[in-house]
Amino acid sequence: MIVPNCEGATIPPPLPTGGWPRMEHLLRRAWSQVRWKMVGIITFTGASAFLIAGLAIAALNVVVRRESANVVEKEIQVLVQASRSIAPAMLDHTDVCLGSPTNSAALEPLAAYTDEAFPQALTSLIVENTKGVRSFVRWPVAPRVKPPAWLPETGFAGLVVDRGQIEIRNVVVQQRGGCNATAIFSLPLESELAKRLSSAAGIEVTTVSPRQFRVHPSQRLLRTMLDNFVPGISRPAAVVLSVRDWETGVMDDWVAYSVQPSYSNTFEDVARLGSQTANWVWLLAALSLTVLLLDTAGVWMSIRFGSEITATVDDLSSASRQIAGGNFGWRTPVRSKGQLGDLICNFNEMAIALEQFQKDETARLRLESELQVAQRVQQYLYPRVAPVLRGATISGRTLAARTIAGDLYDFFDLGGERIGILCADVSGKGVPAALMMANLQAIARAHLGDRIDGWAARPLR
Repeated sequence: MIVPNCEGATIPPPLPTGGWPRMEHLLRRAWSQVRWKMVGIITFTGASAFLIAGLAIAALNVVVRRESANVVEKEIQVLVQASRSIAPAMLDHTDVCLGSPTNSAALEPLAAYTDEAFPQALTSLIVENTKGVRSFVRWPVAPRVKPPAWLPETGFAGLVVDRGQIEIRNVVVQQRGGCNATAIFSLPLESELAKRLSSAAGIEVTTVSPRQFRVHPSQRLLRTMLDNFVPGISRPAAVVLSVRDWETGVMDDWVAYSVQPSYSNTFEDVARLGSQTANWVWLLAALSLTVLLLDTAGVWMSIRFGSEITATVDDLSSASRQIAGGNFGWRTPVRSKGQLGDLICNFNEMAIALEQFQKDETARLRLESELQVAQRVQQYLYPRVAPVLRGATISGRTLAARTIAGDLYDFFDLGGERIGILCADVSGKGVPAALMMANLQAIARAHLGDRIDGWAARPLR
């Protein structure tokens, strides 16, 4: 019956019909399969170990880079929160509709606080009434900022981008009597603020040209890996802020600064609780070392075990070729212990048994050849021609159960139309019975020659 093969399956070559050629073929096929499987296991184990280590290093690098940028982003958010009270305080400490606030003593503490907490900040107070627009200034003059249509009635405090410049801006608009008062606080994200952020965060903050931040899915893979995953790359990390467009009020992401990641600062922040080293540092180090040792041991065991298997299969394959060629005295060296060593020992015992079988078979063939010669010799002991008598027909025949036997018959010419017949059956079979038969025949002839005087005691041939 023909069994159809599965579609796409590889049809193996037909196996030889002989004993040892078939075994040799099977061992060669097994060796090929084992070799490639072990190569695959070792490659997979080693690649997975390196991949896990690479992923851990890459993840650590991304965390360090992101944490460095996140520290600066948090500092900027702290400045945004701290500036929320500046514009309302300006309106609370002046009566802008009655006159100029420059002589108001209540603004002196606010001016001192702003100069100390927000150097390079720009502030202004704009009053609109029936007489026109007046600007009262106590600090460096800021450009006039017209409140946009999206500005909430309660005011605004946050990050904005205005004509390509990113600023921390706090704007409050109030109506008092017959006038509208607008208090504006503005702090540009420029180089002076970068120096303050560097000092506060302990990270090198660099000023860059503000630009919109866009993640491009088509960005080259190599560039992404170099920018984010490879430790030691000098490329700085971008500080990305969510800012509001001053004209439209739409939120967007902009790059304000760049920072050089500091691994030492990040590790120090993670490893310390106050002034003391955190207890999880030693535990994490111990776990990391344990994982590294286990992974290394696994790779080493896979390589060694794989080499033992391939060496054993290779030795068995060579031994099978020797035995298939008739060299039954070949012995495979035992290179390992356990099941592989037992397999080689069993194979050697099989070779010893085959060698003994070969010797026994050789001895049997030699004995059989000698028995064939003995059979031919025994045939010459039987009468070749039956005697002829008047009135009687004489014949004789013997069939040996084995190659030679102990059955005996013979004819003797007694003269005067007389013959003697010898018929005997020696107990047993084989060579001993044949020797006894030959001896009995010789004794009978010798005895007959002594008893019959004048007879020619010889078989009729």
